[in-house]
Amino acid sequence: MQELVPCPKPAKTYVPESYKKIKNNSLKNPIFENYKFKGFNIKQCMPFLDSLTTGYIQETWTDIYIERGNDSHCTYMWSSAPKIMADRSEVNREISNDFYPVEYIWMQPWKVKTEKNYSCLIVHPLNRDDLPFHTLSGVIDSDKYHHIAFGQLPFYLKKDFQGLIPAGTPMFQIIPFKRENWSSTVLDYDEKNQRLLNNEMFKHFFGAYKNKFWQAKKFD
Repeated sequence: MQELVPCPKPAKTYVPESYKKIKNNSLKNPIFENYKFKGFNIKQCMPFLDSLTTGYIQETWTDIYIERGNDSHCTYMWSSAPKIMADRSEVNREISNDFYPVEYIWMQPWKVKTEKNYSCLIVHPLNRDDLPFHTLSGVIDSDKYHHIAFGQLPFYLKKDFQGLIPAGTPMFQIIPFKRENWSSTVLDYDEKNQRLLNNEMFKHFFGAYKNKFWQAKKFD
């Protein structure tokens, strides 16, 4: 099976072409208009990039063809084994009318095993609204639960889509995290500290978060 289905790979290898094509405005010669900096775009937003590159991605291992049906169902086929998807049941929860009211499932030949006290958040590939489906989210205690050969992850298909979902398309994102006990506290507002932090952030036109607050994350 592992020879036929690629294992999950670092999410950084699946950054979409649409993001890569966004012009990375040169900050060496900043543009100002009406006393405001005009060169910032999403390419300079590190939180957005982090969302695309955090964790791991499972990709489709075969082409899938979706043929649009009526408002309640569609037909689908894939080009090669092993099985990649199925429709499990009618949806019994409220969802957007943009999707077929059918809970489809991704077959998951690979099981994730993590070190003790680590779980995995499984989500639709973050900020990938361009995909013709939406995978539901879940948390798996993957240090203990990793023995089932085939997992099943629910997803919905968009009604307005017909065509090919090519092999190599991101299906879902896997983000490992350490299980720890947390408790929340409401802190008193510290005006002096807030003013100092804001000054660090806003004394530069651009790049303050990346250069002073952002921490690199590594997933190999």
